[in-house]
Amino acid sequence: MNKRALSLSAVLALLVSSPACSYLFVTPPRENRQVRDESCTTNPLAPANDTLLASTNVVSALYVASEDNVRNKGAAVGIGLGVAASWISSAVYGFYNTDQCRELIEADADGPYSRPVPIRRRRSPDDPEPTIEPPDPAAARHRAPIAPPPPPVPAPAPIEPGPPPPIGD
Repeated sequence: MNKRALSLSAVLALLVSSPACSYLFVTPPRENRQVRDESCTTNPLAPANDTLLASTNVVSALYVASEDNVRNKGAAVGIGLGVAASWISSAVYGFYNTDQCRELIEADADGPYSRPVPIRRRRSPDDPEPTIEPPDPAAARHRAPIAPPPPPVPAPAPIEPGPPPPIGD
């Protein structure tokens, strides 16, 4: 076997045996979610990478299929489409789980952890007008004294004109 065929077969074996990005890097949401869980993956970067690599493999396989001067054309096209299928399955897995995680986190944001919305009660026409009671003068005597305002800032002293300074000697 020549070096080129050996290196090509090694690269193809590595590509076929290696799992795709989403299978490695996407953490799906847990099945039984009793507590708030934000440890799943929401970033779609890994499935987007899988999609890019799948499209590259499909285009390469179609190119090889259209060429007439290729040895083992059937095997090369078959391997290329097989690897593309693994990337596509990984992309589907990744996009599905990142969407599920994003939806669950958004649903949790509306759950018991969200801030309550204040409710204003409308007054009916029969309700009496609210009254503001004047302050109690006895309570005012027990308050701490208020500091007097600061004294006014003095005006700057006027500048008196004098003889002009001598110009040169």
